[in-house]
Amino acid sequence: TCIQGQWSCVDLDCPATCSIVGGSHITTYDGKAYTFHGDCSYVLSKQTNKTAFTVLGDIVKCGKTDIETCLRSVTLVTPESMMIVIEASGKVFVNKMFSQLPLFMADVKIFQPSTFYIVVHTSYGLRLEVQITPIMQVYIVASSSHKEKTQGLCGDFNSVQADDFRTINGLVEGTAVTFADTWKNKASCPDVAQSFEIPCSLSVENERYAKHWCSMMSDRAGIFSQCHTEINPNYYKEICQYDSCNCERSEECMCAAVSSYVHACAAAGVLLSGWRNTTCGKYSSSCPDTMVYDYTMTSCDRTCRSLSQPDFTCQLDHVSVDGCGCAEGTYLNDQGECVPASRCSCYHGGTVVPPGEVTSIYGVTCSCRQGKLSCAGEPKQLSCEEPMGFFNCSSAGPGAKGSECQKSCQTLDSHC
Repeated sequence: TCIQGQWSCVDLDCPATCSIVGGSHITTYDGKAYTFHGDCSYVLSKQTNKTAFTVLGDIVKCGKTDIETCLRSVTLVTPESMMIVIEASGKVFVNKMFSQLPLFMADVKIFQPSTFYIVVHTSYGLRLEVQITPIMQVYIVASSSHKEKTQGLCGDFNSVQADDFRTINGLVEGTAVTFADTWKNKASCPDVAQSFEIPCSLSVENERYAKHWCSMMSDRAGIFSQCHTEINPNYYKEICQYDSCNCERSEECMCAAVSSYVHACAAAGVLLSGWRNTTCGKYSSSCPDTMVYDYTMTSCDRTCRSLSQPDFTCQLDHVSVDGCGCAEGTYLNDQGECVPASRCSCYHGGTVVPPGEVTSIYGVTCSCRQGKLSCAGEPKQLSCEEPMGFFNCSSAGPGAKGSECQKSCQTLDSHC
C-alpha cells in the first residue's frame, strides 16, 4: 500500500506451489527453477517431521538420450502411512490396491475434475494436482502451515531461493544435479551426471518447429497475452522450446509446456480459453464417446451418484482445469459414460438400484427415476433405545464415525 509516498508492505500467509513439468523442469515452493534429468524415485517434498507426509516422484529415462526423461508416477505417503500411487496412465492405487475414483477417506479425497487431471485433496494443507494428458506433470500446493517445514526437490518453503538446493544432509549445494542426487529414494540408483547439452542446437528443423509453436505464448497480440501481466511467459517459452527439441514426440511435449503456462495463469486467476483453436487442438477433439471438452471442466454434480447422494467434490478447492467430461445435463455412470438422468442408477448406502427398478427401503417400496429414489408411503421411523442414537450412513460425510467403533466395557482402552 502506498502511504504518503512510501510503500507499506505486509507479508501474507499464502500457499505455495511446486511444479514438476516436462519430466525434468522443477520449480520450488520459493520459485527457484531448475532442470534435472533423473533416473530414480526422488523425494519431491516431505515435512521435516518424520511422521508427516512424503511426496515421491518416479522420474525415468524415456527416450534415446539420457536427457529425455519422464515423470512415470507420483506417490503420496500420508501421516497414517497410507500409500497413494498415481500412474501416468491415470490409474490410482491405494496401498497397492487399484481404486476407482472418486475416493473419499477421512483425511484424503481423490477425484478427477476432467479426464486430463486427478486431484488429491488432504485435510492437512497439501493438495496434488496431477496432469495426465498429454504427459504426466504434477503441481504440489502446500498451505502456509508448512512454511519452513518442508524438504526435498521442492525446497524448504521459506521465501528464500538461495537455500533451495539443501541436501538431505543439510548442506546447500551449488548445482541442481548434486543437490537432487541426494534425494534419491533408492540407494541402488546411480548418480546423474551433469549435462550441458542444448537440444535445439542439434537440429535446425526441430529448432524452427519449437520457435514457431512456443513463441505463441509470448505473442503480445495473441490469445495468451491477457495473462502476461500476471505470469511472465518467457520461462514457459524456454522450457517449451527445450522440450519440443528434446522429445521424440515433439507435439506432446510442446503441448504439455503450453498447458503448464495455462495452469499457472489459472492459479493466478486468469482463465484462458480458445487457445486450442490454434495449437494442441487434437486433445480437445478426441474426447471419449459421450464426453465433451471444456476449458473449465468440472465434475461437481455431474455424476449419477450426485443425483441421490451429496457430491463432496463440490466442497474441494482446486485450480480450474480443462479437459473432457460430462456436459451440463448429463451424468457420469459407473461405466464411465455420460448419460441423461433417466439412464442413471440410484444409490442408497451400499445399494445400487438400476433405472426403472423397484426396491424396498425401510419397509417402503421405492422406484428409481431420473437418478433419484421415488418412494410411496411413510418410511419406518428409525430410532434407538437410550442412550444409543441412530447413525445414518447414507447422509454421513467422509471420515464420520459410525457404529464401526462402539465402546464397550471390553474396549474402553481401544483407539477409535
